[in-house]
Amino acid sequence: MAGGSGQRAGGSLPKQFQELGGKMMLLRSIEAFREFDPECAVVVVLHPDFNNADVRDALVSADDTEIFFATGGDTRIASVRNGLAVANEIAVDAEAKVFIHDAARPLVTPELICRGAETAAPNIGAVPGIEVTDSIRYRTNERRTESVDRSKFVIVQTPQVFMLEDITKAYAAVADDAPLTDDASVAEKAGMEIVVYPGESTNIKVTRPQDFAIAEELLKGLSAKNK
Repeated sequence: MAGGSGQRAGGSLPKQFQELGGKMMLLRSIEAFREFDPECAVVVVLHPDFNNADVRDALVSADDTEIFFATGGDTRIASVRNGLAVANEIAVDAEAKVFIHDAARPLVTPELICRGAETAAPNIGAVPGIEVTDSIRYRTNERRTESVDRSKFVIVQTPQVFMLEDITKAYAAVADDAPLTDDASVAEKAGMEIVVYPGESTNIKVTRPQDFAIAEELLKGLSAKNK
């Protein structure tokens, strides 16, 4: 999913096209999936303003493998639905799994992807999550809050993994403007069971300008670990 405008991250280009460690951020996610499975089909959902020949050619030439493209919609739900439509067109296996991943999480690892693949099953969605380490409070109104047990909560990440047929049906049943913020919420609304698999603290979402500096340091650590 690379259909956002990325305005909060700053820069002249959406964050997914900016460089991280000398490489386009979007390419880092693609490479992690290729390392997990060199034969996997990659569908990139691009913002309408950037779904053009120049961007597509730059991605394909840099990755040196076939990439499929879809155009993002007015909402995330519409964008995912467009991506799933392309995935269904190219799927060769009736029992295919789809990994829905945000390009804003460029430090995803093949190991994390593998855990998601092993967890997802028919009518079971797999979602990476990490423990909440900060204290959190529930807002009851504009002024009042209440303490909650943080052990009952997890921070959700991507990739979120589903059987392609299951999640396609789930997305077909929701409106574009439904107040659902991730794929697991859409799947849950359709009656699917959601199982949380271990996420990674380094799998951060790059949203603000300062997140690039954090991601750069994490990338150095991951690179050193893999040497």
